Amino acid sequence: MGDDPQILDYEDEILHASDLRSLGDGCWLTDPVISFYLAFIHKEVIASSEAIQAMPPSMVFLIVHSDPGTVAEVVAPLKLAEVLEPFVPAW
Repeated sequence: MGDDPQILDYEDEILHASDLRSLGDGCWLTDPVISFYLAFIHKEVIASSEAIQAMPPSMVFLIVHSDPGTVAEVVAPLKLAEVLEPFVPAW
């Protein structure tokens, strides 16, 4: 992208000049900005916590737009039931 130079490469999240422009007033955030933010928070803030799961926008999109069987298969490696168990009251 010669006319849209790369500004940042952090944990495989790449931001270009156009992504930074999306931070201006009245602009929509781009997915790369959101992905960078989640990667930063995950590595710098919550990496040591097993109780917090951060998902990239693409994963959220897949979950929202998939049938329940596919969602179960996609989120199984996250072991959400194990993560949430201490926080969910026994009924």
